[in-house]
Amino acid sequence: MKKEIGLILIILISFGCVNNDNKVKTKNNTVLTGKYFGQEKPDIESKIFAPDIISTGKYELNAVYSPDYSEFYYSIRVLSGQIVILHMKYIDNKWSEPEVVSFSGKYSDADPFITYDNKWLYFVSTRPVDDSKEPKGDYDIWRTKRLEDGGWGEPEHLDSTINSNFSDVYPTLTKDGNLYFSSGRDNASYSRDIFCSKWNGESFERAERLKGVINDNREGDIFVSPNEDYLIVSRKGGLEISFRNKENWSAPINLGEQVNLTGHEYCPMISPDGKFLFFTSEKDNFKPFSDSKMSLIDIENHYDSLLLKPINGLGNIYWISTKIIDNLRKE
Repeated sequence: MKKEIGLILIILISFGCVNNDNKVKTKNNTVLTGKYFGQEKPDIESKIFAPDIISTGKYELNAVYSPDYSEFYYSIRVLSGQIVILHMKYIDNKWSEPEVVSFSGKYSDADPFITYDNKWLYFVSTRPVDDSKEPKGDYDIWRTKRLEDGGWGEPEHLDSTINSNFSDVYPTLTKDGNLYFSSGRDNASYSRDIFCSKWNGESFERAERLKGVINDNREGDIFVSPNEDYLIVSRKGGLEISFRNKENWSAPINLGEQVNLTGHEYCPMISPDGKFLFFTSEKDNFKPFSDSKMSLIDIENHYDSLLLKPINGLGNIYWISTKIIDNLRKE
């Protein structure tokens, strides 16, 4: 998750593109089907994901599918700075409209990750860990267990082997259950480093900072591959990739201009089938001001045409083929 930002002084509109039977429709009244919302799949050129459906004029971040593609989760940052997790369900070959997930909406929640067995959802939150009912000043990692009815149980706070007195964010797990995340603890370089807590079959071991060049800058959001052979991290304003050789992580490599569109890219996530990289970008389509005098109507049209639509400088979700990872691995 990207570090906290100041208040965004624009008006956000409510969700659109839905109809009364609780199924998402496009503007031409087509019901969205298919696991990728009927979108044309990208190759090695990134595309905005589901414009006017998922990526709108709001500030979207995170993009997470359940392993069976029956659910899609993402987050929205609202004017107050609070972040809320939403989800959609794929029922009868149609996507439902977005709803705030059951455990979110009161405090600031973000960075959902669903384990590969589909039994747990990890996320970060400012919710209190005591009886104070006051939000914490930093983020901790929580998790919730899948219920028999498909919903989620009461969130549980991970203990001090994982969480610290600093923000601990963007949890991602391997198939073996090892938990990676970003933390500001232990005098982290530039206030944020990558930590890993090994799963020993019964519990998490105490989190340790990754060694070497992988942690020589400010390391933010992290995705680690299921087999732990590579990781993608937000670093130096964009996304970089590091490959693992036995116990060592290589020096991070910039993912290139098709991913790092602006220098404000973060929230990396790989689709369950391993074919696509999802990420958030703050790309905008703003054009230079005209030399002519602006009228009030010009100003109103400016806001209507830009700020209430995707690619307005707030976060939108993008995707690209993981062929870019295979190409970098070969180099």
